[in-house]
Amino acid sequence: MITNEKKENMINEVVKRLGIKKTKIYPSKTNPIVPDDYNSLKGQIEENKKLKFEGLKLDNIRIVKDKEEIIAENCTFIDFQFRDFTCEKVVFINCMFVDFSLIGGTYPNIIFIACHFERLDVRNSCVSSLVDLTGMTMIRCSFGDGCRITGANISSSRWLETDINDLEIVRDLNSPQKCIIDDYFGDDFRDKSEVEADVAETIKNIDINLLEKEIIRSKIYENEEVDIRMFINTDLFNCKFINCIFVSNDFEEAGLINYEMRLSIIKTHFYKCVFSCSLKGILFDGCKFEYPEFKGQLTYSTFDTCEFVDSTVTGSAIFSHTNFIDCNLSNLGSIIFGESQRVEELKICQTVDTIKCTEEMEEEVDKLTKEKNEAFEESSRLKNEIIAMTERVEEFEKLQSELMQLKEEKSLIVNEREMKEQEINDLNEMIKNLKSFYDEQLNEVKKMQRSADEDNSASINLVPVK
Repeated sequence: MITNEKKENMINEVVKRLGIKKTKIYPSKTNPIVPDDYNSLKGQIEENKKLKFEGLKLDNIRIVKDKEEIIAENCTFIDFQFRDFTCEKVVFINCMFVDFSLIGGTYPNIIFIACHFERLDVRNSCVSSLVDLTGMTMIRCSFGDGCRITGANISSSRWLETDINDLEIVRDLNSPQKCIIDDYFGDDFRDKSEVEADVAETIKNIDINLLEKEIIRSKIYENEEVDIRMFINTDLFNCKFINCIFVSNDFEEAGLINYEMRLSIIKTHFYKCVFSCSLKGILFDGCKFEYPEFKGQLTYSTFDTCEFVDSTVTGSAIFSHTNFIDCNLSNLGSIIFGESQRVEELKICQTVDTIKCTEEMEEEVDKLTKEKNEAFEESSRLKNEIIAMTERVEEFEKLQSELMQLKEEKSLIVNEREMKEQEINDLNEMIKNLKSFYDEQLNEVKKMQRSADEDNSASINLVPVK
């Protein structure tokens, strides 16, 4: 047994090494999609050395060639198989596995985080070798029925917030399918009785109102013993039960005979089923019961628009505080109100409003989701238009600014030109005045010159000739 502090340190070490957010170590709801080109994807899976899957729903995938790395997140794998290849880095985060076969091969330090397994089969491909899962890490993983590890080396594996007792590991050293599991980190191995005691304790302590509901759709159960514990906080829609026996062993062993389920069973068909269980707080909506046999307790439940065909009710059956609304009871009504039956606060109602079924709610959700997506697309389109218009406005403002600058420059040039023209006019006027002044001076000089010339001529004429 390791301490919670050490577990947390180990988990933080894995988170840091992978470079992921701490929130990813918790299971979360996913909506995987089926890829459009399945054949092309299968070809890529076969040829590529590095594989990465995100948000995909994949069916019938086989990996048989060596890879460098395989990383998957928020995926659902159905009928998935690893077979006799080597990969040094394998990481699965928040994935669902339905029928996962891991046959032979070498996958050291493989990591599963917040994954759920419905039927896991790990086994060696031949008796002379073991599947290499040394250093495997499981963080907050869960296992359904039919999960088994045989013929594998899971030494130094780490089971962090994952119960190693939830799956079968062959540890018998005399078995040819034995596993090697030296120096593992996790809770201690327990025997079956201890595990069952823990299941009962979990049922006692569970707070049903804090859990998120799941829905099982269109599933067929045939010739099975169905313990109603598997439907805790789960709705059934359009399922079929054929020759099944309903029991409540886990509840009874835990002393929870009056445990109230939070369960709606909608449009489901029960054919030749025996109800030996205690049912409390269940809504049956639009269901059909053909040849049912009621042997257990039915309390605080509601049957809405259900049909009963040739029902059998034993003396041990108890019906109390239960409503039948718009139901076709056939012979059930006369039986349960017979003197030999234990009945208390039973009501049969006709023509009343029924509770809206899950199918209609889902259609409404789909409609709202579609409207939301359309509104988001319209918002994105308008946002892009606004961005484009903003860019055009900015470009216009830029051009307008440049135009104003050019106008200012033009105005300066015009002013400068006018000043130059004025200077030129002033110079021309000055030149004109100077020319006029010099012309007057020149005329005066010429006049003086003529006068001098005349005086000289007169002097010459007065001199006597010798």
